[in-house]
Amino acid sequence: MPPISPDRLAAGTAFWCAFSLLCVALLVPLTLVDVPPLLDYPNHLARLFVMASLPGDPVLAQFYAPHWAIIPNLALDLTVPPLLRVFPVHLVGRAVVAVTVLLPVLGAVAYHRALTGRLSYWPLGTALVTYNGLLLRGFLNFIVSMGLAMLLAAAWIEWRDRNPMFAIVTCAAGAMALFFCHLDGLLLFAILIGSHEL
Repeated sequence: MPPISPDRLAAGTAFWCAFSLLCVALLVPLTLVDVPPLLDYPNHLARLFVMASLPGDPVLAQFYAPHWAIIPNLALDLTVPPLLRVFPVHLVGRAVVAVTVLLPVLGAVAYHRALTGRLSYWPLGTALVTYNGLLLRGFLNFIVSMGLAMLLAAAWIEWRDRNPMFAIVTCAAGAMALFFCHLDGLLLFAILIGSHEL
């Protein structure tokens, strides 16, 4: 592997510094409130709190019981309740929103890097639409699935030729995760890798 030139190293360092500052700026609003003003967020948080409390809480167990099935849109239900048994509910809730906010930006950067072979400031423009109507309505699973779909498509492009078995296993596991996040994320992933293959 050829040595990295000082100019390229400086450009990469400047990009990652800008990316880090952008991420901090996107997360600042979440540090100002306990409950982010997302329409469906209190319902998500209450449902996840109840799921984390079952079956140990006898009062909640009288009224609620989980009914599991293999369906999409379960990413929060599968990942958050174990965290709520360890950390405070509002901390976990804001951490979930933080991941939701940052994942599409990271996905856009990774996908652009995989397609062009270089870092660019253009994908950072996705931060301008991070706090959008879907986020404000509380569609967290959908937004996470979009960011994850771009990350997986970037992984496919990067590793398909260099390590095909690793790419297949990673993307198959990722496709299953996308199914449990949101079907639209799985569709976007199929479109991105399908168009690349075509």
